[in-house]
Amino acid sequence: MADFVVLIVRGSIWIALAAFAAAHVGFRRTGRDPLQVPLTLYWMGAAFLLVHIVAVFHWHHDWSHARAVAATAEETARVFGLDWGGGVWVNYAFLAGWVTDAWRRTHARTQSPRVTAVGWTARAGALVVIFNGAIVFVPWPRSLAGMAIVAVLAWAWRGGVTRRRAG
Repeated sequence: MADFVVLIVRGSIWIALAAFAAAHVGFRRTGRDPLQVPLTLYWMGAAFLLVHIVAVFHWHHDWSHARAVAATAEETARVFGLDWGGGVWVNYAFLAGWVTDAWRRTHARTQSPRVTAVGWTARAGALVVIFNGAIVFVPWPRSLAGMAIVAVLAWAWRGGVTRRRAG
């Protein structure tokens, strides 16, 4: 059972983050003509993040929010020397922002190639969460996967949008 738990807990977050990055590559490439594939990846990634959160609460924290906050504070203190459990709330905010953006993209008539200040702020927040969760708090060599995800996002979020050409 322990291997199954590790597979679900770790696998779900890596699938979620890979889908997040792949969706953003797709959003960049489709410009004003969104394809269903990036949106499907985006929603799928958010669902896997939810699976990860539920799995962690079930198998690691016995459905106790206080235990989750305490464990997060302990880990943050170990890595940064700061006894702070707020990362649990940051993860909730990340999921809420992800779902909100997925909803907006799903119901938008067009995908605007411009990213607003709010969009850049959301991207910066997502990048901080992903960088910490997939690189800083992950042991080597698994952190290489996090580095790859961050690199893909940096590429996808660089200036401009690549529009599909007709024909």
